[in-house]
Amino acid sequence: DYLFGGDKQQLLDTRDIWQDGQAGVSWLTGTHIGSWVGCPRDQVEIRERIASNATAMCLLAAKRLETTKWFGILEDLDRSMELLKHTFQLETLPKMPHIRQKSRSDASIKISAIEVLGLASLMPQDLWLYEYGKRLFEARWEKYKTGIYTPPELPPLPKTFSCISTRFTLNCTSGPLSSYYASN
Repeated sequence: DYLFGGDKQQLLDTRDIWQDGQAGVSWLTGTHIGSWVGCPRDQVEIRERIASNATAMCLLAAKRLETTKWFGILEDLDRSMELLKHTFQLETLPKMPHIRQKSRSDASIKISAIEVLGLASLMPQDLWLYEYGKRLFEARWEKYKTGIYTPPELPPLPKTFSCISTRFTLNCTSGPLSSYYASN
């Protein structure tokens, strides 16, 4: 079992598919360490050290998301495209084509509720940012519709982040993966 098998090295070897930050926080804070995004090797340790303050990274990512001219929510594509059209004063409503990469049978693999919780515990920063992004999107939508902008409240920051990972370690101090990946 990938998540609950206790094979820490397997999870670390495939970290790119679940790494906290991949979906937004490390992008918005400038702390992404992937060579494929152009991070120089001599910057990796510096960026990891900066990114180790998860609370500060969440707050910085939220601040930078606020400064974006536009962003959309994939699950709310119609309103996202309408807001894009309005924001950039486009003449026509943009279309975002959907190209299925996998067959329908591959895309419909079901995962259990505990697996969802396990995956969520691996990426608390990105899930926090996603919650804030949805709130910010709603505030921008409301401004578009009414002309009134009310800044959204930040979601509560976790008191602790259940799992923290670097290139070399994975430590889950709480949550569904803690009995498998807590540091000794």
